[in-house]
Amino acid sequence: MTEQAILAGCLHNDPVAQRELYNRYSPKMLSVCYRFSQSREDAEDMLQEGFIKVFTQIHTF
Repeated sequence: MTEQAILAGCLHNDPVAQRELYNRYSPKMLSVCYRFSQSREDAEDMLQEGFIKVFTQIHTF
């Protein structure tokens, strides 16, 4: 799936596209979150909050 297809799918709340976006970028985002947190659990919470923001605000991209 191309990045354009993922973006288009996420704009239409397509769960397949959202999962692809998550699977593609969550490892890198988790490593960034881990740098700012005290524990892995905190980093995972930050990651989830970040993706919630992405999915609710993707129309502004």
